[in-house]
Amino acid sequence: MDGCAGQTAKGSGLPFRLVLVLLLVALRLEVVSAGIADDVPPPIPQRASETQAGEAKDTPSSPAAYFFFMVGYDHELNHRFSEASAAYRVAREYDPDSVVLITSLISVMGRGGDVRGAIDLAEQAVQKHPRTTALRMLLGNLYSSIRERQAAITQFQEALQLDPMLEDAYLSLSTLYQEERNYTAARTLLESLLMHHPESFLGYFHLARIMVELKDDVTAEALLQKAVALNPDFDRAWIALGGVYEAQGKDQNAIQLYQEALKANPTNNELRIRLGQVFIRRENLPAALHEYEVMRKVDPNNLWLRTRIGLILLEQREPQKALLEFESILASYPDDLMTRFYLALTLAELGEQSRAVEILDRIRDADPTDVDLLLRMAQLYEKLDQSVYTLPLLERAQAQDPDNPRVNFSIGLLQSGARRYPEAIEALKRAVALDQTNDRYYFNLGAAYERLGDFDNAVTALRKSIELNPKGANALNYLGYMYADRGINLDESIELVRRALSIEPENGYYIDSLGWAYFKKGMLDEAVRELKRAVASVPDDPVIVEHLGDIYFDLKMFREAQEAWERSLQLQPENEAVDGKLKKVNGLLEHRMQSQQ
Repeated sequence: MDGCAGQTAKGSGLPFRLVLVLLLVALRLEVVSAGIADDVPPPIPQRASETQAGEAKDTPSSPAAYFFFMVGYDHELNHRFSEASAAYRVAREYDPDSVVLITSLISVMGRGGDVRGAIDLAEQAVQKHPRTTALRMLLGNLYSSIRERQAAITQFQEALQLDPMLEDAYLSLSTLYQEERNYTAARTLLESLLMHHPESFLGYFHLARIMVELKDDVTAEALLQKAVALNPDFDRAWIALGGVYEAQGKDQNAIQLYQEALKANPTNNELRIRLGQVFIRRENLPAALHEYEVMRKVDPNNLWLRTRIGLILLEQREPQKALLEFESILASYPDDLMTRFYLALTLAELGEQSRAVEILDRIRDADPTDVDLLLRMAQLYEKLDQSVYTLPLLERAQAQDPDNPRVNFSIGLLQSGARRYPEAIEALKRAVALDQTNDRYYFNLGAAYERLGDFDNAVTALRKSIELNPKGANALNYLGYMYADRGINLDESIELVRRALSIEPENGYYIDSLGWAYFKKGMLDEAVRELKRAVASVPDDPVIVEHLGDIYFDLKMFREAQEAWERSLQLQPENEAVDGKLKKVNGLLEHRMQSQQ
């Protein structure tokens, strides 16, 4: 259900590899954003250690203040924040003007959960020490932690006014500009930072973040290379650079980079996960399995890792090993419904359909709410010819997440498969409204329109699919075949199908479309050549064999046409149109024989 509606108007579809899709969908990190984009709120800042020279004392002045400061510091190191706060307050009674004491108190208040109290105290401290950059930075970070961006921006700007060389201020301010999608301001700020600090590996890293957002992967790549050259131990830059390589399709570069980074830091699981995912995308499953087995030695109880290993074994056609893996996981995590689904998937692969259905039924009875699980269950029920459950599961997923484009897309595919095209179109229109960047959604919408007989809307949707993905062979072929079948735009039809064949040169359905376009254009020699190739590639498709017969008939090769149509009718006995053609050619051959006697 998560595939295309068909390669051609004749309804032939690509094989659907559910397990490989599950592995790819299971990517824990997005390719481009890995190590680059931070979606979590900034942490509560640590105690500041620097003050503006000459503005305030940077250590407690009295022995008593220093004593209680050290008591508080010990509590802080051991994450006893309330005790640390109490000690720092006592220390301030002996030395109320110490910036170290006030920043220490503000920091532990924030880390202990009293962010608003910390902000109030920091505001008072800033009023008393307006030229202390450490307090400005601390207050800005507090505001950032609660997403009050404008207040944070004001404090970081003040810090930069006080100290134009302050690297942290540049980085913090640029991060806030990026969050507000003000990429121009963020870029200008970071370029200014690098003028002041040309050795700032963090400056190059953060500027690379901006260039990724601006879709300039080439510049981002160069910046990240500079960052890792300046600091080879900066793992986030290695991971980000690998993500940029992946986004550009440079998988081999990404593999080499991850492997090199792992030599320096073999315990970095994030690097190893990304390496494994690249191997999976390239369908080098043994290499991916090796990386995950290395991780398992260190973390043997990791549920995510163990399920990935099981899925790889299943995709490698080792279902018995996968079965043992999933049963072992369930012994440790008996209530994990997704692992139960993987077990059902494995049993289906082993041909134990009744056990697979039984497990799916138990999952369904547990009333799961996870949308991904509901979608996958619907797919497997459909594969096991239990389609009575498919639509109810998809509708349950839609109730859970009505604005999920994948859910609406899956409903559209199901309705198309059942030839309920009006319902399919409504679901697919919802999918494209929710995600206007997915070429597959538009392709399947166009296919549904075509099957309903709405030619103009079909063309519009297919053209949008091709615009989004110029290398989408299915859409190129489908539109080309539609034109050929109507005998219109034949030059464009031939060009579209040729583009599809440049991507999949051995696809028999595409070869058939090209032959059919030649036939409609009157290029009969080229047509018969291509249709022979198509039949050799897909010998059991009744439509392709019928097409070859049509061309033979126009060439007055009646005996060859008769043989082709007889074969087509054997493959599709209920086809009345072919039966009529066969009767016609039989009559012509009989008349020819009689005239020769």
